[in-house]
Amino acid sequence: RDLPGCRPTMIMRSIGLNGYESSKFTNELFYASFVDDFYEAAPDARRQLLAEMHRANYGGLAPATLDSLYRQFYQDRRDGIGRLGMITMSDVTGAATDGDDIVLTLGDRRTGATGELRTDLVLLGTGFDQAMPRMVRDLGAGLGLDGLRVSRNYRLELGRPATGALYLQGVNEATHGIADSLLSVLAARSAEITEDILAHRTEHPAGDREPALATA
Repeated sequence: RDLPGCRPTMIMRSIGLNGYESSKFTNELFYASFVDDFYEAAPDARRQLLAEMHRANYGGLAPATLDSLYRQFYQDRRDGIGRLGMITMSDVTGAATDGDDIVLTLGDRRTGATGELRTDLVLLGTGFDQAMPRMVRDLGAGLGLDGLRVSRNYRLELGRPATGALYLQGVNEATHGIADSLLSVLAARSAEITEDILAHRTEHPAGDREPALATA
């Protein structure tokens, strides 16, 4: 609407746009109280829960947005404009510049055919890597940890007594559930971390410090 002269085209690997799951039953799985159930679940159960809840937090649009987009596509076709474009089941396999144009190479996942799309501007909506951040992985390696495990209260488990502590937020979906990255439950997570910091400080007074760790 703001740029009536542009011709936006959406390219996606999926078969089309989907609405996100937002029933009241699903919303209960985002409650802070559900973290206990998820954390205590077996690994297979956790994977099932995350797979079934994927569209409740990722890869979905609000129903009102879907309806608005569809009406706009329909209106464009009816008026013979064809301004909006949607290319589904396709991968971007290459990109190059040709003068002021950006030329994308597209691979059709259905037929294997390739084609090109010329455009002035490319906006990437690639999501994010859900693995632990590299900085945290490097810290774990420097501490000699054979893996990164987080307690129920978001503290990195060091495997030995320590005065210091490291708390992780927003990267614990595999152990704390799909709501781990949501701002809507940030206050509850912050309260749990604060309580754990206070308890940890009581267990390890400031004068009771272990020798500093040296890494090569």
